[in-house]
Amino acid sequence: MKNPTKNQLPRRTILWLQADKMCHWCNRATLLCDKAAPDQATVDHIIPRARGGPNTIENCVSACRQCNNDRNRRDILSPGHKGPAPKASTAEDLVAALGEASRQRDAAVQQLNAQRAWKQRHLADLRMLLSQRSAVSR
Repeated sequence: MKNPTKNQLPRRTILWLQADKMCHWCNRATLLCDKAAPDQATVDHIIPRARGGPNTIENCVSACRQCNNDRNRRDILSPGHKGPAPKASTAEDLVAALGEASRQRDAAVQQLNAQRAWKQRHLADLRMLLSQRSAVSR
């Protein structure tokens, strides 16, 4: 989504500044540049849009291109990422990180279950339509 107003900073810049110019996943310093480099800051959706994640700033983080690409190649339900593990200073940080990962997994599972239920309802409607058509043609 492009900037709705002329004076607003780009989303990538906002997220990059909020993350103290670091990757959300591997805590590596990132650069705000236009060249495609492994340490280039990118916008990464926590719950991917392809999995029903919203395109809101709350669902986005600043990530280095390498972590973003690694996450694109992996399933959202697989744990962690391929970058170095984030440094957690306290047990509370670890508990909070686990809670967030659990919430993300639960949201993804709920989305997949909703898609499955919709497909089952749609399939039942199609079967009923086909049976009605075959009854009319007899």
